[in-house]
Amino acid sequence: MKISLLLLKHTPLDLVKHGSSSRFNGSQQCNPTAIHMINWYFGWISILSAFATGAIIGMFFYREDFLGGYSSFRRRILRLGHIAQAALGMMNVVAGNSQLNGADFNAIAQWGLVVGGISMPLVCFLSAWKPSMRHLFFIPVVSLFAAVVEILKAGPQ
Repeated sequence: MKISLLLLKHTPLDLVKHGSSSRFNGSQQCNPTAIHMINWYFGWISILSAFATGAIIGMFFYREDFLGGYSSFRRRILRLGHIAQAALGMMNVVAGNSQLNGADFNAIAQWGLVVGGISMPLVCFLSAWKPSMRHLFFIPVVSLFAAVVEILKAGPQ
């Protein structure tokens, strides 16, 4: 409950504009951990949604011809999207926990993980539907690459 109130205290736009700064407009105080909770919440929601998508597509995996067979591009990219949802969710949870334990990542790292966590599974699922969508993979790759570079620049705390 306390965490939810921290997120509601300021709008996401305030958090993006001011990052982990302790002051808004001179006198308004902000909890510096509020933006860090975005990675934590997003990570757990992503893991939960990975369970749901796994359950849905898992109902059809027993069929040999599902999405063109086991080795077809459509089936492989769908599996990749499902695994990316869970794995990138875990990365966001780890990043959120690291930030709460004193690590100070900038907004590029924080939002890069979120954008990558949304766009990687989405592009995988869209590519399974329409293979030409694979050309959008630069979006998650660039955002995740930028996030990891910024995390490495911050170093261990």
